Amino acid sequence: FLDIGGGASPERVGKAFELVLADKNVKAMLVNVYAGINRCDWIAEGLVQVIPKVDLKIPLIVRLSGTNVEEGIKILKESELPIILADTLKDAAQKGHPVVRHPWVHYPNDDAVRLLEYQFMIGADFMVAPVLDPGTASVDVYLPKGSWTHLFTGQVHSHAQGKSIAVAAPIGTPAVFYKTESKPGEQFRQRLLTEGLIE
Repeated sequence: FLDIGGGASPERVGKAFELVLADKNVKAMLVNVYAGINRCDWIAEGLVQVIPKVDLKIPLIVRLSGTNVEEGIKILKESELPIILADTLKDAAQKGHPVVRHPWVHYPNDDAVRLLEYQFMIGADFMVAPVLDPGTASVDVYLPKGSWTHLFTGQVHSHAQGKSIAVAAPIGTPAVFYKTESKPGEQFRQRLLTEGLIE
């Protein structure tokens, strides 16, 4: 977590990137902007100036909210830089859902979903089944009906009805799935592939 404060200039944004990227344990970066003092278009312009100058080899997710958000998003999209635009927090704010939520929020008519204790969703597109027992390298995952893609392996599971499956989940390859038609999910996976973080 790094708060660069109000009035963030491109220089300050660049310094923040350098500080975060100096930590080799960082696997991804989320730039979460609520523009009150700042404006989203200013922040976006700063990112567009800074990103080509840093040695960015990890996924970069940007979430904009506040003043001039539409202009900021437009600037980032038109830059064609390798940025994943996130709308999960926007979804949470608009609908009153927590970012991390029980799958029942999206599948209230699926009786099997109601029984899930530890499985959770991030936004409306990502399903996560954590491994809780030490020494365990697999986990049972319940996937509601539809098509789901494993974030790390790319394996697609399509079912006309919800189904429980056993998934290998060794350290470094957690059981994370996204809806196959999800644009954020596909962008995230493609970025992991591009950076050589997965095969």
